[in-house]
Amino acid sequence: MALVILLSHAFIVALQNGFVELRFISLRTGGVDFFFTLSGFLIHHVYAPKGRGAMHARAFFRKRVVRIYPLLWTFTLLSLPFYFFGRSHFGGGHECDIDVIVKSLLLLPQRTEPVLGATWSLSHIVLFYLVFCFYLWRPKLARGLVGVWLAAWLVWSLMCLHDAQFEKGQSYVLAFLFSPFNVEFLLGASLSVFVKRTASLFPGAFLASGIMGFALAWSLFNGSTPALLVSLVYCGSSLLLILGGVEMDRRFPMKPPAWIETVSNASYAIIIVNLPIVVAWTKLVVHAHWLNPKSGFDGVLLLFSSALLATLGGIAAHRWIEPRVSKWLDEGIDALFSRKVFLGATE
Repeated sequence: MALVILLSHAFIVALQNGFVELRFISLRTGGVDFFFTLSGFLIHHVYAPKGRGAMHARAFFRKRVVRIYPLLWTFTLLSLPFYFFGRSHFGGGHECDIDVIVKSLLLLPQRTEPVLGATWSLSHIVLFYLVFCFYLWRPKLARGLVGVWLAAWLVWSLMCLHDAQFEKGQSYVLAFLFSPFNVEFLLGASLSVFVKRTASLFPGAFLASGIMGFALAWSLFNGSTPALLVSLVYCGSSLLLILGGVEMDRRFPMKPPAWIETVSNASYAIIIVNLPIVVAWTKLVVHAHWLNPKSGFDGVLLLFSSALLATLGGIAAHRWIEPRVSKWLDEGIDALFSRKVFLGATE
């Protein structure tokens, strides 16, 4: 699904650079919704059975931090010179604000886009990781707090549906906390519990229903459709696809092709690096007049060439940059929280 998110970014950048014939493509493809829902499912499915307690929570969060932050810091810092010295060509100007830079490096929610625009989704992912860590540490208390949050989210959502301007008048932090994207993580994790206890009798029907849900959303939704409704339809369709896929895999286990595993393993890297690559490639194509913005075929060609380059760039970053910078942070954590430093003891 990182590829679907990548294509969405490539489409937006192409539109901004004059490829108007691509307007027939929906801005909200549902790729982000599926990514969030699937992430919630996989995290719970893989890590919940390994045990509970503070030790498991710390180990899980450390692994996630080491996986995401070093690569994020590397490419954010590499991007900053382009924003500082090429403001007329790159970004919207806010990327040079110190507040934006700090929040981007920490993946904190903010009113504007982060320095690497595509990494806004990682802020929601980190929030889910924190919630999941608390669940591993204190399962019963975590369930109770999540229940309270869901009740508050329902009230918030009803207010948004009642008054379209309600959310705009609220704090961006509250809007982040009550975003439907966070519910998608929780529903994906809940589906993991469900599939472990039950078996689907009609996996094909679930897969077909999920595909139909996405198709209907693409054909019916437009810019005036409430964002909450769009999220719920995409999330419901994603749950059906995951449920059907899990049961299909149970009945007919198959090893995915090597290229799918490669792209899947590099998903975080692709999300982090795709936008700088897409922007740079699109601007090069436009200034070199390699493709005609008035041609729909050339627009589609730009999309797929951008996707290919960004995917290859993400895979390269995952293989050759991520291991080195992640090792640096991992060793730094070991040094900071070693027995001598943490306990102030001497051998």
